[in-house]
Amino acid sequence: MMQLTEPNYWTNIGHVADIISILGFGLIGVAASSWKFVRKWLFRPKVETNPLGLGSGYKGLVCCVSAPPGMAENIAGLIRDSANPSRDLLNTPLGTIFKAMNLHGKYLIHCWLVHSEESLPYLELVEEAAAKYFPQVTTHRVMVSDVDFKIDSVYDATRRIFRSCAGETGNRVQPRDIVTDITSGNKIMSVAMALACMADQREIEYMEQKNRKEFFKIDIAWSNLFDRPAENE
Repeated sequence: MMQLTEPNYWTNIGHVADIISILGFGLIGVAASSWKFVRKWLFRPKVETNPLGLGSGYKGLVCCVSAPPGMAENIAGLIRDSANPSRDLLNTPLGTIFKAMNLHGKYLIHCWLVHSEESLPYLELVEEAAAKYFPQVTTHRVMVSDVDFKIDSVYDATRRIFRSCAGETGNRVQPRDIVTDITSGNKIMSVAMALACMADQREIEYMEQKNRKEFFKIDIAWSNLFDRPAENE
């Protein structure tokens, strides 16, 4: 005759634990997959471009100073010989900076010029032209070490501008008051500046390259509100 024995208590507990573990890992896997889907569709940036007019309201401007060697003397003559930015001056590699200053001239009071040691002769020309044509604008030198191989130096310098602008301007310019022009530098500088602006969610502009007259603002809308900077920054 078969003898019935009591179920082993610890064996049953082990089975229950196994079931919970299997369900738990399954739920974790589902949650992870769901999060990837949600992050892809809810937290991705939406990029739009919109024309910028003369009433932009930006009080701060960030530009790169970059130009091919051998043009400094010609540009210096154009600045010296004209009471206002001439068409020839605006068609030089530095012309984008002057066009951007003119676009924001009604409100613009501070401009940060990101440059390398090699571009110092052109930086001095931009400062001379700014003092002559846009006397209300205070320029700031921002030297970077590498503009040809790595983005790190320009990227870090751009983000430092956002952090220090209020102190440099006596709180007259906050990060939200600044637009960064990514047209005036070389490709390395443009990429670095764009990435820095995206990291800090700051304003970006560029000049269209067909007629080189109209500026566009790049609007990046993030749905992840937790990553947005505070309104007063």
